[in-house]
Amino acid sequence: KPLAALNASADAVRLPLGGSRKSKCKSAAQKALLLLQLQINGTPLGSDFASCAHPLTQFGGRVLRAMADYAVERRLYGVLATSLQLSKALARGCGWYDAPAAHVQQFDGIGPGYASRLAQAQACELSTFAQLTALRLESILGKGGAVIAASLRSARQLLGSALGLDYELRADGAAGPRAPVHVSIKIAPKAGGGAVDGAPARSRWALLVGDANGVLLLYRTFGQADVPLQARLTVPPSSSGVRVQARLINRDHFGLDEQLELRMPRGAPEHAEPFAI
Repeated sequence: KPLAALNASADAVRLPLGGSRKSKCKSAAQKALLLLQLQINGTPLGSDFASCAHPLTQFGGRVLRAMADYAVERRLYGVLATSLQLSKALARGCGWYDAPAAHVQQFDGIGPGYASRLAQAQACELSTFAQLTALRLESILGKGGAVIAASLRSARQLLGSALGLDYELRADGAAGPRAPVHVSIKIAPKAGGGAVDGAPARSRWALLVGDANGVLLLYRTFGQADVPLQARLTVPPSSSGVRVQARLINRDHFGLDEQLELRMPRGAPEHAEPFAI
């Protein structure tokens, strides 16, 4: 019954069993799927399942790492991006990777209740939250104190480590319309993003480039200390005629990810499908 109730709750479970809120949990795999989503969402597992928290994080992380390795081997752009995002969400346990609440719940002292108040004040995004004054934050939350003040300092410090994407193209025009395109992607600190008391001590990044057909063209991991850097790749003719996208994913923190569409010299067809990620 507890698991059936969880599966029926859209707030607790994003991916219901079998695609239906009415499905019953009949196997250990289905139970793990539900509990993994609770762990990602930051929802307390309760006394019935509290002992599952550590194994879920440990073994769920292994599954997602294997998923990422498979995506790299098979050059699956969307699968790799999703596996990296889910790994971060599972490790942090403060919300789904695309939920604005995760931007603030990653800081000590900010739970679902405070995140809800910040959402009502339209201050959940990391960039907005970091710009609040201590007085304004206390007004929104109805509470101040050292922990709340520390969350604001942490947000400003984190925002100071934000990175930006830019690129340059060079096409082999002499070789005809089906020639490859050479791309140089530049990664550097965002202008005016000066960190407060230094950047986070541990921040891992991943750069992914893929086309609208889901083909992974480039995957590179690096640390904050490696910036600025350039990544070079050659986009083959099979990809240079469709949309190509670069994604920068922070593997430890929320609110810093970036994406950029690379405009190929020959352009993408107007009816091109959006990226499915």
